[in-house]
Amino acid sequence: MNEPTLLLTPTPVFHNVQVTAFRKIVDGKPVFECFCYPAKVVIASPNAVIGYQLVAPTDSKIVMTGMTKLNPPSERQLSDASVSVDGRLLLLSDRNTIPADIHIRLEFLYHGEEAFTHDPQIGNVPE
Repeated sequence: MNEPTLLLTPTPVFHNVQVTAFRKIVDGKPVFECFCYPAKVVIASPNAVIGYQLVAPTDSKIVMTGMTKLNPPSERQLSDASVSVDGRLLLLSDRNTIPADIHIRLEFLYHGEEAFTHDPQIGNVPE
């Protein structure tokens, strides 16, 4: 009897991006600042998973609500994003089949009322 042949897909590489976001009052108006580390995630492997995670000292009233692809390449590279139930983690996958600098817009909500965004980059560098 012949053994079945298994075709294994390579395990995806996970890239974690730490996100901090702050709300300040400047001249009586709310201003939001957001920082990602790394500021630009560089993807070298195919079928990577990218996770943007809100970390301390981010206020617990700030959550992620989604993501928009600002300059998607002609060939689809990024999946739609999935946001965790608590809004602290956003995941997407990247095919990384063509070299490109991809701009995305992370979408946030403060205390369920005030929306703001941040525009990090993803650098695709296929091996």
